[in-house]
Amino acid sequence: MRKKGDAIGIMAHIMMRDGHLLGMQAQALYKYFSVAAHHHITLLLFDPIDVDLATQTIEGYTAIAKDEIEQQEDQVLRDPTFTLTRIRCAIPYVIYDQIVSRRYEQSLKIKKQIAFLRQKSIIFNDGYFDKWEVYTWLSKSSRLVSYLPQTIVADSSQAFMAFIHRFPIVFLKPIDGSHGSGIIKIEKSGEQLIVYQHRQQKNLMKVKFTSSLLLYRKLRRRLLRRRYILQEGIPLIMLDHRPVDVRVLMQKNRQGVWKMTKLYVRKAKEGEYTSNLARGGEAVPLLTLQGTLLPVSLATVKAQIKKVSYWIALTIENEAKRTIGELGVDLGIARDGRITIIEVNAKPWKRPQTIHGSHQLVEIAFARPICYAEALLWQEVRPL
Repeated sequence: MRKKGDAIGIMAHIMMRDGHLLGMQAQALYKYFSVAAHHHITLLLFDPIDVDLATQTIEGYTAIAKDEIEQQEDQVLRDPTFTLTRIRCAIPYVIYDQIVSRRYEQSLKIKKQIAFLRQKSIIFNDGYFDKWEVYTWLSKSSRLVSYLPQTIVADSSQAFMAFIHRFPIVFLKPIDGSHGSGIIKIEKSGEQLIVYQHRQQKNLMKVKFTSSLLLYRKLRRRLLRRRYILQEGIPLIMLDHRPVDVRVLMQKNRQGVWKMTKLYVRKAKEGEYTSNLARGGEAVPLLTLQGTLLPVSLATVKAQIKKVSYWIALTIENEAKRTIGELGVDLGIARDGRITIIEVNAKPWKRPQTIHGSHQLVEIAFARPICYAEALLWQEVRPL
């Protein structure tokens, strides 16, 4: 039986030194504690490696208000109102999966630990999606199929070359990729193919090929080592001569109803072909597109984005058959005003600060998963 004060678990790959969270996720994790305190919700931050299968207990971190502990002069905290203390306790009944490293989550030890947790707890946003899986799910929706670019699995030379010949621009994407890593752009230029890619996270490389067969031979080893999809490239609207797309953060509220929390435009870094923020892209308000050559009104575009994002959330949740509390939806706006679905992310990245956006929406974006978790805690029947 759940009771008031039961902790909500946040599962992450934790890096700490001298009692302080480290790494690119640290500020976001501190933000969850701050938001939870405002809503009088107790959190337990833990790493799945610290689950004790024998005793069915867990070691993790909980927040203690600073006025409850002795102050230390050299203490440097990201949030001045609390510090984190390590405790051993029972496994939380509801867990919010915030592991942002696929490699860590897929390690054998961690997979075993998480499999054990699934037997004991509700874990929402558990794991990752792969790109082909998402495309297959969305293709089943008669409402969404017209918004999907043509996509296939690059599993043979014949399929690869036939797809390259069909479209002037094609993107080759690792099925299990994230943050724009590993994406290759293939563009027709007369009788040649121009291939754009990054090498070891370094500068953009451009290589020319005289045929799709030669390109396939060059990529063959890569395609055998890892699964890829080929996706039709849609000519997107430009901002300052850079391609842009739209990121929509869809989240469930306390009642379990899907809501659009945030909507913003991502502008690619100069010279880049993807607008991912990890690649140097810039987040700007939707109103920034007001001066572009959109053939339809911005209000029409926004209404369409909201509708499509809501359909996507409902479809993914129904097809995935697991508990989902938030999704990152990436949409493109074609030059003729059409909306196209680029990707759907199971672990949308959220920044605890904003420059151009609304500080209130930042608070809501961090609060909704915590409040949704509390609602799950009080449910007596486990959701699908």
